[in-house]
Amino acid sequence: MLNLNSTIDLDFKQFLRWWNRELTFLIPEKAKQLLTEKQGFIIISPDGNHLTLTYLYNEHSEQLATLVRNELGITQFTILQEKDERLTKAKVILKLPSPYAIQKELSLLIKDDTWLNYLQYSDGHLQIQGESAHASSLIAVLEASELFAHVRFASPATQDAVSKLERFQITLDVIPAGVH
Repeated sequence: MLNLNSTIDLDFKQFLRWWNRELTFLIPEKAKQLLTEKQGFIIISPDGNHLTLTYLYNEHSEQLATLVRNELGITQFTILQEKDERLTKAKVILKLPSPYAIQKELSLLIKDDTWLNYLQYSDGHLQIQGESAHASSLIAVLEASELFAHVRFASPATQDAVSKLERFQITLDVIPAGVH
């Protein structure tokens, strides 16, 4: 039987887990946010020449700002971080272009005299194969896009004997949003 002189072997981590699970409702939400070591996330989404910043924490999202992709935008982001303490703890997530955005960009850049037979996207690298009347001009067209970099032929272009079009295989890197 325990008395005031008894020693209690208490697992402190287990006690805190129990406290968090059973008695967390006693702590005001603002105090929880100050005391927690959990971090929120700043999600940066590209929107043309702008970046939309959203703060995400515990399934709650809050749009912070829309910034221009230049030095002024970087300065505004720094000021925003200094004003809001929760942003200093937050991890930053850059939303990469979706496969839909890549497909849309390719359809805008590639002319009607070019057909793609194969497209593979993996780990930020894109490989396309197809036929074109002017395969060599595709390199400059794709390199001019803000979404693509390091555009190069993976193999020499060859001319198809029947269609007289050039067969090509091009590899390129997809640039993460916000990186220029």
